[in-house]
Amino acid sequence: KGDEETLEAFPLRRRIEIVTATCRTLSFAHAIGVIHRDIKPDNIWIGNFGEVTLLDWGTAKVWGESNFDDGRHQTTPVRPQHSMPAQANDVAVQHTSKRIGDMSTLTPAKQLLGTPTYMSPEQIRNRDLDERSDIFSAGICLYEAMAIAEPFRGKNRDETFENICSRQPTPPSERSTQCLIPRRADEIVFKAIAKQPSARYDSM
Repeated sequence: KGDEETLEAFPLRRRIEIVTATCRTLSFAHAIGVIHRDIKPDNIWIGNFGEVTLLDWGTAKVWGESNFDDGRHQTTPVRPQHSMPAQANDVAVQHTSKRIGDMSTLTPAKQLLGTPTYMSPEQIRNRDLDERSDIFSAGICLYEAMAIAEPFRGKNRDETFENICSRQPTPPSERSTQCLIPRRADEIVFKAIAKQPSARYDSM
């Protein structure tokens, strides 16, 4: 929104640190076999003492669980199973989400899980997911945190999905030249948001 006080409180370095802290949380989750599946700025909260908390694990899943909440499509695990408490297994809860522009969060059963502007191509296509899907979403958050602009948002959900699956966004350093984003950051973002999971980082 261009609020000068907020921009002063959260300069580029601090915004990158916040995304980094979020990635550390996800790194731990992945180590115990949990994928978040709904990483977005709305779920990243900053406390009064600078602590970073990743919220809304209601759509999280464990390796090998169904991509759908009704169990219709079983996936083939591509990562080792980890010992987890029973209550941690794919907790898919219905919850009310505030609308973001004209695209609300998609969480009801039998629908795609996630938020359209932050979903990976494999989420959109209902493919098997591993931690690289979270890496894609975190890459979008990093882009947005640096450039203060969304890389893939279209006029509607279908156009947004087409952008995510088929189009390369403008590098963040070129999208927002006033933010003085280093070129190295462009490289990191583009590797994180590669269309093919195999082209992304192997781990958070």
